Amino acid sequence: MRLLLKCAIVAIPAEIFIFGLFSYPVDDGYGPDTTLIYRILSHLWLILHWPGLLVLHWLERRGASAISELAMFFVSGYFQMTLLLFVVALLVRWLVRRLHHQPPVSAH
Repeated sequence: MRLLLKCAIVAIPAEIFIFGLFSYPVDDGYGPDTTLIYRILSHLWLILHWPGLLVLHWLERRGASAISELAMFFVSGYFQMTLLLFVVALLVRWLVRRLHHQPPVSAH
């Protein structure tokens, strides 16, 4: 439970960073001078904010304000980022335990 709380805390600045700097260029696409890291991180943004994109049409039909749409993107990305960090942390813990408990190789 503490690991999940730590991931939730770390996800706040991570979400602000990715949401602020690497949002997916939905309107005009990538320019010819766009770097690979920008393309990768903007696709990560798209994956993390997919639930917000799916409900965007529904929110617009209901007359939602731009602030509520932005909040939906941020909250969906935040939950997805927390889950992603939690899974990565669990995988790292598993890998570290696995590497520490390797049986010694005997020389013949």
